[in-house]
Amino acid sequence: MLKRFWGKQPLPASRSPSRRRRQIVSIGGWTAFFALLWVLDTPWVRSLIVRDLPEILPESASVPLVSFQTFQSRLNPLPQWELGVQTLMTFLRGTSPPLDDVVLLAIDDPSLDIINLVFPEELEETPILKEMQSWPWSRRVHAEAARAMLDAGAEVVVFDIVFDKPSPFGEDDDRAFEELLEDYGDRVVLGARYYLASAVAGSRDQLLLPHYANANLDVQVGFVNVERAIDTAVYKLAANYDLPSNLPKIPSLSEAALQASGRQRPRIFDNEWLFYNGPAATYATFSYQDLMVPALKQVNLRGGEVFRDRIVIVGATASILQDFQDTPW
Repeated sequence: MLKRFWGKQPLPASRSPSRRRRQIVSIGGWTAFFALLWVLDTPWVRSLIVRDLPEILPESASVPLVSFQTFQSRLNPLPQWELGVQTLMTFLRGTSPPLDDVVLLAIDDPSLDIINLVFPEELEETPILKEMQSWPWSRRVHAEAARAMLDAGAEVVVFDIVFDKPSPFGEDDDRAFEELLEDYGDRVVLGARYYLASAVAGSRDQLLLPHYANANLDVQVGFVNVERAIDTAVYKLAANYDLPSNLPKIPSLSEAALQASGRQRPRIFDNEWLFYNGPAATYATFSYQDLMVPALKQVNLRGGEVFRDRIVIVGATASILQDFQDTPW
């Protein structure tokens, strides 16, 4: 032991300085490699390579950069590991109580089959039900639904639907929806969508705004886009969606809903993730059918009282409409 301590005996090969240096270099190299992958996959660098550099550099230089960025995004294992940990922590945490002031009005399977679920006398007493026989419904149906909830005391009605074109049922149908916006425009939020349109000259970003936005200045508009991760689930807040730099910037649907309700927008950090209270149906969800059929409205919605002082989000849950997103749950 003394000879080895004073250096009179050579160190074992497993403890030789050359091997130790190789270990340090190897660890440092892998650390630098993963750090580079992480930096290249940050939103700022991704936006710079995909959106900005092609406008500055010639095509011969920009195309390889974009291709490399796409390749390294698929190669980088760190985001997948992070998402796996996030999903595990979500399950370990369990469900938490949802916000009491947010409810959902669902365009669900029973609502799409309403014509087969109500009695003939109910159709005669409530003519609007006849306009729900097939999808898409008339705008008058949505207008009457929103008016019924707002008259019952709903704080804000948010349509997770993009009405980007005039109604296929004619001008009178559009007029019915416009009358709703004239009466309650400051308490109604309409959906918009950013999308990549293909054309002969190439693809370009577009913004689909509601057909009614220009004529009703009070109405709030928010985009419905969400960002899917590598595993196709949605983790990030919509407020952190990477908006096209060449188009007008509008708030997300949730931000527009907060603005319409007069509530303060919380501070949102870059890449902040969604806090999921639980799996599907964690939030109180009511059927369009229950709202439009008077007898069901009295029994299941307490005459509309369930909407009082609440933000109501109107959206599709019917299987045929396929408006589903994967989540950590």
